[in-house]
Amino acid sequence: MEEKEPKNIPEWKQRLNDFPDSPGVYIFKDRNGDVLYVGKAKNLKKRVSSYTRRQFADTKTAKMLERVTNVDFIVTASEKEALLLESNLIKKFRPKYNVILTDDKNYPCIRIDTSQPFPRLEIVRKIKNDGAIYFGPFPSVKAVRHTLRTVKRMFPLRQCKTRKLQQRSRPCLNFQIGRCLGPCAGQVQEDEYNKIVQEVILFLQGRTDLLQNQLEQKMKEAAEQLDFERAAVYRDRLTDVQKTLQTQRIVSTRFIDRDIICLYGENESWLVEILFVRQGALLDSRDYFFSNTWLTSSEIIETFITQYYQENKFIPDEILLSVLPDNIEYLTEWLSEKKGRKVVIRKPMKGEGRQLLNLGLDNARKHFQMRKSEKINHEEIKKQFQKILKLKSPPTHIACVDISHFHGKHTVGSLVVFREGVPFKEKYKRFRMMSDKPANDPAMIAELLERFLAHHREDAKMLDLLIIDGGKAQLNTAVKVLKRSRYPELPVISIAKGPDHWLTRDPGKTRDRIYLPNRKNPISFASAPGLLLFVQQLRDEAHRFAISYQQKKFRKQLTASILDEIPGVGKKRKNELLKHFGSISKIANASIDDLLKVNNLPRNVAENIHEYFQNIRTDES
Repeated sequence: MEEKEPKNIPEWKQRLNDFPDSPGVYIFKDRNGDVLYVGKAKNLKKRVSSYTRRQFADTKTAKMLERVTNVDFIVTASEKEALLLESNLIKKFRPKYNVILTDDKNYPCIRIDTSQPFPRLEIVRKIKNDGAIYFGPFPSVKAVRHTLRTVKRMFPLRQCKTRKLQQRSRPCLNFQIGRCLGPCAGQVQEDEYNKIVQEVILFLQGRTDLLQNQLEQKMKEAAEQLDFERAAVYRDRLTDVQKTLQTQRIVSTRFIDRDIICLYGENESWLVEILFVRQGALLDSRDYFFSNTWLTSSEIIETFITQYYQENKFIPDEILLSVLPDNIEYLTEWLSEKKGRKVVIRKPMKGEGRQLLNLGLDNARKHFQMRKSEKINHEEIKKQFQKILKLKSPPTHIACVDISHFHGKHTVGSLVVFREGVPFKEKYKRFRMMSDKPANDPAMIAELLERFLAHHREDAKMLDLLIIDGGKAQLNTAVKVLKRSRYPELPVISIAKGPDHWLTRDPGKTRDRIYLPNRKNPISFASAPGLLLFVQQLRDEAHRFAISYQQKKFRKQLTASILDEIPGVGKKRKNELLKHFGSISKIANASIDDLLKVNNLPRNVAENIHEYFQNIRTDES
């Protein structure tokens, strides 16, 4: 009888006995050393061994295991430590088979520093331990700006952009229209201003009952003193507060901050919905879609919570979940430590909490169907890309490059990335172009790509397709740069506007032309209008991103002070001069002795300033 030869057993399976019976993190890698999946375990040996014993029905897990050639592990002191390490490694390596949360920005807050005289409201993204009062966070910039506009309409606090109040010779337009009390021009006493500040704080804290009582009392007192003009001010403010409250959706009788996190899924696709409740009012919601994942609902919620709250995000007093994770005690302990006081995580079965969960689940179902439809459409676009461009596989990560200028100056470049058909904003790049070539010169494309490929290798490595905003010359330049780089096989195309592109706004009749390498004439996307629209969307987003950077640079130059031209006057001295005198005209009319009264201003700089304005007067005469 012939003896059967043993099947080839992967090396990682032969090393299972080397794995410890300890908590930690395991890392699946392919033959190139790329990380495929990061997982955590209470017992590393048992967890990794389970992949050799189980028959995985879902094809995604089976496909992943076919690619695994090596498994590394990191031992941790506890399961909680493993939980956090797993989240950090997922963020670092962005493995293909993990659930990855792309939104890692800090949400905006409203800040007011009451330790400063005549404080103002400002939007910030980080909460610091600096003694200031913070309100929020708000789920979007749109939401925080809406709130700020509402507050500014009702309460006349100063709106100038400098944190510290600067004295001026006359108040601004906001004072003239009743939107500011004019502290910069001495139009209001500090104690009177601070009373308005306290009203604003009550409003933003949600203590509107107390605020309304105070405004009503002040209105009555002013009327009794026959100060009817002042009484009318309080009456109008009270009316504004009451109107604002009518537009808010109050969903809780408990004035605490809550996040309601709900999960809904079908097959291998899931959607996480978050409702943001602040001081009992529903502010907004946000959803996150994950496709082709083989994790359980409990694992998805656990991974989501860890990634979401790890990035210095605001942690509410209570988190309501539709699915409880297995490691809820570790999550609760970690979030409580991070917040500095106890955080409650629970799944309510009845009452007000259950109603909030039902609301979140209804939203999750609706948004899931919308996202699923979008996903199906993009899958078709990816297949069209693969077919028309003869790619090895459907492209997942697509980048587009654009060069923009303003009358030949302020030339900037941008690179935007779309992942699975949606903007991948954390991978966007801006470039201040160094070349003195004309903005439409292919040399600009070469400079941008060379800098990107040299300094952002990991980002370049993940790209499946590169799109250049330009014609044949720009495309040929991009091909040359790629050939001498580490990424000669990266597919690249270009999109150029035709000579009569302005004649139509109908995308189906566009004159845009698509160029491919080694092909003289542009190709037609007439048979795939959805694909053309997607390429145009990428191009337009790259252009928008470049323009926003260019405008920022241009505004900075426009707002540069005349003082910047004077030798010895830097940013700090300029601010001190403006703070002391209040305006450029007063500085221009100041004597050398007056200038020397400014804090630590050297005599030679004072003489430079005086001489500069004297020369201007001479030239004008």
